[in-house]
Amino acid sequence: MSLQNHYETLNVARNASALEILASYNILKKMFGADPQMATELDQAVTVLSDEAARSAYDQLMVRAMNKKAALSELPKELPPLPVMMTVPMEEMIATQIRERKDLNELNKDVTSRFLAIACSLVIVASAIFAISSNKDVLSRIGLMTMEDIVQSQYVRSATAPNGQAFPETTSYIAGYEILENTGKSTLAIENMKNESDVYLKLLSHKNGKVGVARHVLIKAGSNFTVDNLSIGKYEIQYLDLTAGKGGRSEIFTVTESKTEAGTEIVSRLSVRLKTAVNGVLRVEKVSTKAFDSLAAL
Repeated sequence: MSLQNHYETLNVARNASALEILASYNILKKMFGADPQMATELDQAVTVLSDEAARSAYDQLMVRAMNKKAALSELPKELPPLPVMMTVPMEEMIATQIRERKDLNELNKDVTSRFLAIACSLVIVASAIFAISSNKDVLSRIGLMTMEDIVQSQYVRSATAPNGQAFPETTSYIAGYEILENTGKSTLAIENMKNESDVYLKLLSHKNGKVGVARHVLIKAGSNFTVDNLSIGKYEIQYLDLTAGKGGRSEIFTVTESKTEAGTEIVSRLSVRLKTAVNGVLRVEKVSTKAFDSLAAL
């Protein structure tokens, strides 16, 4: 059995610098990140090799393991004739050789898993300290990081919207999507001023038991956007932080229009601050990236 080589996984030399290791990792992650097995191998390799102490320990372990493997490979393919008086039975000798080969293969897996556990612990501690020291209302910071959050932190922002169009450079509707439910006079003001991440927002309409996307909007970090000409009906918003891959959704709210006896029009003027509430009443809850992307109207 071959010993997994983190250097070969990252396609770098044994004397590669930390910058060369990280650069190769970023390139390979973009190329093969969609393959779960390859992504796991790349993450394990960069975790070990980017830490000086971990890399030194791994190098020493690798040398010992390779020396042991080389010694085992020199064992005769056929055992010599047994003497008449043999102190160790043949079956026990063969079983010992098999165990040694298995132990060699498991050795590398055990070291890698230990380094990953240490790295994850350090991330959790660092995140806790940061969350305590920062009181900013930022979409990408929802409490202390859990193991699920650490996995989601590997989210890579797409250069394009799901329809293949590039995200706009300024806060605006996303090209290629039809602007629907636009026959009314009501508005929905969306505030993203306190967030440090761009947000992909969908305004969902609820009609006759069906859900559709009425508007697709990119709202840049530190900016606001107003959805205008909203038709009468029921809506909700779902939004995705394009830096951390975290999302949220609001309650379903109603847009109404009416006239007074004097003929004065009364329309809905709603507002939402992302990660807080619409008009201080509607709750906002987390929504996963998978749930955000699974909408049939994408």
